[in-house]
Amino acid sequence: PNLPGTIFTVAKEAEALGVKALPIQVDVRKEATIKAMVAKVMEKFGRIDILINNAGALWWKKVVNTPAKRYDLINEVNSRGSFLCTQAVLPHMLKQNFGRIIVMSPPIDLRMLKGKVAYCISKFGMTLLAHGL
Repeated sequence: PNLPGTIFTVAKEAEALGVKALPIQVDVRKEATIKAMVAKVMEKFGRIDILINNAGALWWKKVVNTPAKRYDLINEVNSRGSFLCTQAVLPHMLKQNFGRIIVMSPPIDLRMLKGKVAYCISKFGMTLLAHGL
């Protein structure tokens, strides 16, 4: 928590600019931690105006060099995590008739695939989520 660039230092920087912040550590692979995050935000602020899907796992290796365990991890964090976070905040945003969701993913560009197939599957899943909303 004392390292530069943590959620805690970013929250302090945001508060220094005059906005409210609530740093919460979330393992986006676990639906329970996502639900707990949403509950804490609703408890503190009473609404959710923005979600930024920015958690990410990186793996730039060829298919032959990608163990199933690594493939599962990057998909759990990237596409599944973004899906679950979006799914958890949407009911609140719809109820309040307002909300913004930002998904930190690339445009679908097949030229990216070489040597990064597993990663692209996970990130393109995030892009499809954004387009599907």
